[in-house]
Amino acid sequence: MIATNVSSRRFDSKSVASLPSHQMQCVDCHNRPTQEFELPERALDEAVGLGSISSTLPYVKKKAMELPKTNYANSDEAARTIPAKLAGLYRDSYPAVSSQRASEIASDGAEIAEIYNRNVFPDLKVTLGHTDFPECLRCHDGSYSTLDRKTTIAQDCNTCRVLFAVDEAHPRVLKTLGLGGPKSLICNNVNPKRPSP
Repeated sequence: MIATNVSSRRFDSKSVASLPSHQMQCVDCHNRPTQEFELPERALDEAVGLGSISSTLPYVKKKAMELPKTNYANSDEAARTIPAKLAGLYRDSYPAVSSQRASEIASDGAEIAEIYNRNVFPDLKVTLGHTDFPECLRCHDGSYSTLDRKTTIAQDCNTCRVLFAVDEAHPRVLKTLGLGGPKSLICNNVNPKRPSP
């Protein structure tokens, strides 16, 4: 077991000894391989571009941007509430559109909820956009160390993931692995020009 110490906090040995012990596992911080999280704008642009969200509903992106930024207690609540709120917004603001395109609005609401649930994990306090700001450095910032301060969590992408392809539009390895979808696996979470905190 590796005990961690956060250098920005000061604890004396007595208070540390009184704290409960927990052996951390990868999933305490990382919920999936490669941690590909999306900002709402990017996810919605992609969904509209792929036709998963209508490009012809009035102000659909503007309305869709508002819904995922609400705090939901859990993913089930988001899955129920987001489609209902989108339907309500159209019913109140565009009643004719709402009645004529109800199934399309419901489908778009479900897609917006899916975007939320791919990117937000309330129980882990993971919110929209968290990777575009502190990114990996929220843990891999040099402040988490063993109690003797000799070892910190490494700032190397390969610590948490294996990069199959970097900066390739259509990596051949994805086809080999049977993953030949429209996206490439690009490590864009580390900015080498960013100064260390």
